[in-house]
Amino acid sequence: LLGLLVGTAIVAQILYSSVMEYLPQYAVMKALGASNGDVAGVLVRQGLWTAALGFPGGWLPSASAAAAAEGSPMRILIPWWLVLGALLLVTGMCVAASLLPARKLARLSPGEVFRV
Repeated sequence: LLGLLVGTAIVAQILYSSVMEYLPQYAVMKALGASNGDVAGVLVRQGLWTAALGFPGGWLPSASAAAAAEGSPMRILIPWWLVLGALLLVTGMCVAASLLPARKLARLSPGEVFRV
């Protein structure tokens, strides 16, 4: 549970810093008529990409360790349902984390960003 909370916080922080870096671009999207749902969709896709690129980084070393331990007295068993469950959990965590910065963008007024 703690790992999920920390993972969610890290992904949310990464996406939040990305949002802050590209705030003028999001403001332009909203000024051109993009709805809050459209902007949130961009962030959700970023969360999905984070999950798609991050999950193999955890799964491949685990699968490699399990393969290396094959035939030893200390076998590592990773059933398919555990891999699938972890993938779904990581994907859900990344999508949930992507919705946190979307709340900030929902309150964004394009005029505030471009004021000098």
